[in-house]
Amino acid sequence: MVDTRRLAAMFSMFTGLSMLGMWALLLSTGRVPELEAIPFETAFSVLADSATALMLVVGGYGLYTGRGWGSQAFLVSQGALFYSLMIAIGYYGQRGESIYLGMFAAIFALMAAFLALSLRRGESLAPEVAFVVKAHRTRVICV
Repeated sequence: MVDTRRLAAMFSMFTGLSMLGMWALLLSTGRVPELEAIPFETAFSVLADSATALMLVVGGYGLYTGRGWGSQAFLVSQGALFYSLMIAIGYYGQRGESIYLGMFAAIFALMAAFLALSLRRGESLAPEVAFVVKAHRTRVICV
């Protein structure tokens, strides 16, 4: 049986690392002409995408390793990815760059599929966690 949680986590981490790599490549090769035309807006766009990418990596890592915060971090990162993808699809669609448009649409479809799988029938991507409560004198300790 396929472990949906692990697939979603790997998708998240791969997407985040790819975003960072894409921006590094575009910036290092001077392929961001908007930096001269609208520098302030473009800088904040790059920062927002970088923050999204870091959230994707952290959320994916937390989900993959079964951390208690992983499921929530993953879902927050997917919300940030949703926004970034909407901007990218609009940008490349407006420019008529069908290859990039198709790539971002495919990433969007994968993101939507993982979110749908995570929310189906109220299931969570979080691993099953059991709390053991022990009484220790007058304190209660959760392990």
